Amino acid sequence: MKKYEFTGTNELTRKAFEVYSDSSFTFWKDGDNFYYSDNPNSEKVELGSLEDVNEFLERFAE
Repeated sequence: MKKYEFTGTNELTRKAFEVYSDSSFTFWKDGDNFYYSDNPNSEKVELGSLEDVNEFLERFAE
């Protein structure tokens, strides 16, 4: 599993990328599955696909 950095709206929706940019969430990828943690040292939680990542982050948008 490797740490994954999103680089912009080519992967995430604009709303999701704004949340990602202002958060302490760390994302990880193993094969096609994404995981997140509250910070680089926290326990990793499985999210699923890139679509699931977008949905997760958009829940924190204002």
